[in-house]
Amino acid sequence: MKNTIKFANWLSRWNDWSGIMRISIVTALFVIIVVLFGLKKRKFWSKLSNNFSQKGKHLSHNWLWYDLFTTPTYCNMCQSVIVSGACCIYCNLYTDEKCLKKADKIFRCKHICDIHGASTSDTTFLKRNWEHKWIKGNLKLKSNCFICHEDDCGSNPTLSDYRCCWCLRTVHETCLNSVSNRELIDWCDFGDFKNIILKPNLIQKKSQVSSISIKDYKINSDILNSSDYVNWTPLFVFANWTSGSADASLIMPHFYRILNPLQVVEMTKENIENSIKWMQDYSDIVEFKILVCGGDGSIGWILDTLSSYEFKKFRPAVGILPLGTGNDLSRTLNWGQGYIGDVDIEDILHEVIRAEHVKLDRWQVKINKINKKRSSEKSVFEKLTKNTDNSRNMNNYFSIGCDALVTLNFHKDRKNMWFPNRILNKLIYFKYGTIDTFLKECRTLTENLELQLDDKIIELPHLESIVLLNISHWGGGVEPWKIGKSSFPEPK
Repeated sequence: MKNTIKFANWLSRWNDWSGIMRISIVTALFVIIVVLFGLKKRKFWSKLSNNFSQKGKHLSHNWLWYDLFTTPTYCNMCQSVIVSGACCIYCNLYTDEKCLKKADKIFRCKHICDIHGASTSDTTFLKRNWEHKWIKGNLKLKSNCFICHEDDCGSNPTLSDYRCCWCLRTVHETCLNSVSNRELIDWCDFGDFKNIILKPNLIQKKSQVSSISIKDYKINSDILNSSDYVNWTPLFVFANWTSGSADASLIMPHFYRILNPLQVVEMTKENIENSIKWMQDYSDIVEFKILVCGGDGSIGWILDTLSSYEFKKFRPAVGILPLGTGNDLSRTLNWGQGYIGDVDIEDILHEVIRAEHVKLDRWQVKINKINKKRSSEKSVFEKLTKNTDNSRNMNNYFSIGCDALVTLNFHKDRKNMWFPNRILNKLIYFKYGTIDTFLKECRTLTENLELQLDDKIIELPHLESIVLLNISHWGGGVEPWKIGKSSFPEPK
């Protein structure tokens, strides 16, 4: 009570606007300084984390800076508790800022390819087997020891016990040092995800050039012919960092830790082309899988690129981690309405392994100009279609009218958005939908449109949109077959 009275008395002294303005200015300057300092620090760590070079035969760490750890965390170098610091998104090694350079030199990151050189008789066993990569401490609570099966790994309030960054198994430090069967401790079978991991003992570098791009590596087909790899279906994860709320940047470190870093690809034209071309080269012996982390547009991008390649035997199957705004294709194929971080990435990978293959119809929409006498002034359509390919692939639906106009306006606004957000995207859709409700720019659609089905002209009522649906969802989850009192047959 006394403190409250003192605070009220202090406030009463600032009874003029000049005092309030001084406090506001000082507060604003403090916030700006803190923000600029944080941006400078993040810029430094961003440069550090983008260092994808290799040190000799070993992959360098890829450090990600955390301003605040949400769980008790220990530095792997000095073993002290840290509240902020860096974590390698490849091997899950933690360090504070002062220990970074030392930790980067002493601790090696996990290998992404074979390090034993050319095939020889004395390295055959090493090539067919892979050593565990044990990282000490910072385990999840109640982690299960795979030797004694007790669920108290990582429960001590110190840097204790170990986790393999390939098979993800955890083990007590005492069990690690005392187990009699050393093969359990020495040789890794890659755990639950062995069939989707791009196993490093099967991958070789094409040259000595330091690179993290898949095009600079090759599969050792001599080892692949073994019956041990019959069910091997490596998974490539393609992530669009601009989809929805830009959640890919938060999700990708989890994939890096579980899979081979070569399997996790940021969606750029060059990266997609290189990865799919690489899959095509080995499609006669390996059946690949793809997980697209993005929206419907990202999925269409991958499917269009896949259709431009002729695969020798196995065509990659495509799964979805929905990060977009509408996610209509994901809803239709039962991948969910939108990922919000509520499901563990390991559970998602288990779903990918169990997923059944289904075929998806894809249509080619051709836009042709009709030769009619027109004025000398070029129409909007002629301006849009000049020197362009007027053929497009359709996965979800094709629309003419007000909903297409709303989508077009949204994409124009989206290019200027500083902070992509799924809810904000829906508000922008709502904004343009509301505007069109009053302006009715497509009110004359029926007068300017002729619809033919099976060479028969269809008599149209007054409408403002026509949608050709390929899937059962439209417009961010709407199911047109369930709208209204009329009963329509279920889509096939």
